[in-house]
This record gives sequence, C-alpha cells and structure tokens, in this order.
Amino acid sequence: CVKSMNKNTLKINLPQIDSRLNLFYATVKRKIMINYRPPKNAGVAFGTEFMFELTVLRAGGKAIGVKLKNSSGSKLLDDIAKRAIRLAQLPPIPSIFPKNETKLFILFKYEE
Repeated sequence: CVKSMNKNTLKINLPQIDSRLNLFYATVKRKIMINYRPPKNAGVAFGTEFMFELTVLRAGGKAIGVKLKNSSGSKLLDDIAKRAIRLAQLPPIPSIFPKNETKLFILFKYEE
C-alpha cells in the first residue's frame, strides 16, 4: 500500500511480493498523482474513497484497461481520476511479477 502526503490521497493496493517493489509502487503513484487535480468542490464529502482497477502489461508498463470498481458518487471526480490514470506513463512491471500482465487496485481519497 502506498500513500501520498498530498491533500488528496492515493493508495495502491498490490501484493507485497518483494521489498524491491517499493520503488515500482512509488513511481506508479507519482505518475498518477502528476495528473490528478480534483476540483475544490466535486460534489462529494471530503474523505470519500473510490477505486479503479488498472490492468498493466509487463512490457513497457502499458495500461490496457482502467475500470471503475467503486464510484466516488461524482462523475466529474471519477472522470478526473480515470484521466489521471490513463495519462500516467507507467514504468515496466518488475520481472518478479509472475505474469505478463497484472492488476493494480488504485484507491483515491478525496480530501480538502
């Protein structure tokens, strides 16, 4: 689990297979947060959490699927988060992952 210290929190829930993945997790978080700029008034309560499932190919870190798992209740906020994920230039998946693709569960928390 990786947390941002920004006013908006981002957690990445991934299996803790190896401590070498910390750099990968931090890079994914940073790449997504670069593009995540929610409005001050998104029409939902501060503290609202929402989650996306991101499917990533090992080769090149290419995102091949972004799926909303739990909505924030605000289409605007969901769309902003989805756009941030899609714009992120993800790093290649480390070779210690056993498959050619993996799913990342991206949990956003809307905060003031």
